[in-house]
Amino acid sequence: MQNKEIEKAIPWNPWHGCKKVSVGCKNCFVYKMDQRYGKDASIITKGKTTYELKDKDCPPHSLVKLCFSSDFFIEEADAWLTILVVFYR
Repeated sequence: MQNKEIEKAIPWNPWHGCKKVSVGCKNCFVYKMDQRYGKDASIITKGKTTYELKDKDCPPHSLVKLCFSSDFFIEEADAWLTILVVFYR
Protein backbone atom coordinates (compact mmCIF):
# COMPACT_ATOMS: atom_id res chain seq x y z
CA MET A 1 0.00 0.00 0.00
CA GLN A 2 1.35 3.40 -0.92
CA ASN A 3 1.50 6.33 1.50
CA LYS A 4 -0.91 8.32 -0.67
CA GLU A 5 -3.60 5.72 -0.06
CA ILE A 6 -3.03 5.90 3.69
CA GLU A 7 -3.19 9.71 3.61
CA LYS A 8 -6.58 9.51 1.87
CA ALA A 9 -7.91 7.04 4.44
CA ILE A 10 -10.94 8.15 6.40
CA PRO A 11 -10.31 8.32 10.17
CA TRP A 12 -13.07 6.84 12.31
CA ASN A 13 -12.75 6.70 16.08
CA PRO A 14 -15.98 5.39 17.60
CA TRP A 15 -14.32 5.60 21.04
CA HIS A 16 -11.28 7.30 22.49
CA GLY A 17 -8.85 6.39 25.24
CA CYS A 18 -6.81 3.44 26.33
CA LYS A 19 -5.18 1.66 29.27
CA LYS A 20 -1.42 1.21 29.44
CA VAL A 21 -1.00 -2.55 29.73
CA SER A 22 2.47 -3.32 28.38
CA VAL A 23 5.99 -1.94 28.08
CA GLY A 24 5.18 -0.88 24.52
CA CYS A 25 2.57 1.54 25.88
CA LYS A 26 5.24 3.66 27.59
CA ASN A 27 5.62 5.96 24.57
CA CYS A 28 2.02 5.89 23.37
CA PHE A 29 1.31 8.83 21.05
CA VAL A 30 -2.34 9.00 22.17
CA TYR A 31 -1.32 9.81 25.75
CA LYS A 32 1.15 12.45 24.55
CA MET A 33 -1.39 13.95 22.14
CA ASP A 34 -4.11 14.10 24.80
CA GLN A 35 -1.73 15.62 27.33
CA ARG A 36 -1.16 18.51 24.92
CA TYR A 37 -4.89 19.24 24.94
CA GLY A 38 -5.40 18.71 28.67
CA LYS A 39 -7.24 15.40 28.23
CA ASP A 40 -6.78 12.15 30.15
CA ALA A 41 -6.29 9.29 27.67
CA SER A 42 -6.99 6.70 30.36
CA ILE A 43 -10.66 7.75 30.42
CA ILE A 44 -12.59 5.83 27.77
CA THR A 45 -15.25 7.90 26.03
CA LYS A 46 -17.38 7.68 22.93
CA GLY A 47 -15.64 9.52 20.14
CA LYS A 48 -17.01 12.52 18.29
CA THR A 49 -17.36 10.32 15.23
CA THR A 50 -19.75 7.79 16.73
CA TYR A 51 -22.05 7.78 13.77
CA GLU A 52 -22.71 5.48 10.90
CA LEU A 53 -20.41 6.45 8.05
CA LYS A 54 -22.59 7.52 5.15
CA ASP A 55 -21.78 6.74 1.51
CA LYS A 56 -20.95 10.39 0.88
CA ASP A 57 -18.36 10.28 3.68
CA CYS A 58 -17.10 6.80 2.93
CA PRO A 59 -17.61 5.56 -0.63
CA PRO A 60 -17.49 1.77 -1.24
CA HIS A 61 -13.99 0.27 -1.04
CA SER A 62 -12.62 3.21 0.96
CA LEU A 63 -9.75 2.68 3.35
CA VAL A 64 -10.81 3.50 6.92
CA LYS A 65 -8.36 4.11 9.78
CA LEU A 66 -10.28 2.57 12.66
CA CYS A 67 -9.55 3.36 16.33
CA PHE A 68 -6.17 5.01 15.88
CA SER A 69 -6.77 6.83 19.18
CA SER A 70 -7.84 3.78 21.18
CA ASP A 71 -7.57 0.06 21.67
CA PHE A 72 -10.23 -1.50 19.48
CA PHE A 73 -10.69 -4.41 21.92
CA ILE A 74 -10.82 -2.41 25.16
CA GLU A 75 -13.54 -3.80 27.47
CA GLU A 76 -15.04 -0.39 28.26
CA ALA A 77 -16.13 -0.11 24.62
CA ASP A 78 -17.89 -3.49 24.41
CA ALA A 79 -21.31 -1.85 24.73
CA TRP A 80 -20.57 0.32 21.70
CA LEU A 81 -19.61 -2.51 19.33
CA THR A 82 -23.06 -2.42 17.71
CA ILE A 83 -21.89 0.78 15.97
CA LEU A 84 -19.36 -1.30 14.07
CA VAL A 85 -21.86 -3.96 13.06
CA VAL A 86 -23.94 -1.27 11.36
CA PHE A 87 -20.83 0.15 9.67
CA TYR A 88 -19.64 -3.24 8.42
CA ARG A 89 -22.89 -3.98 6.62
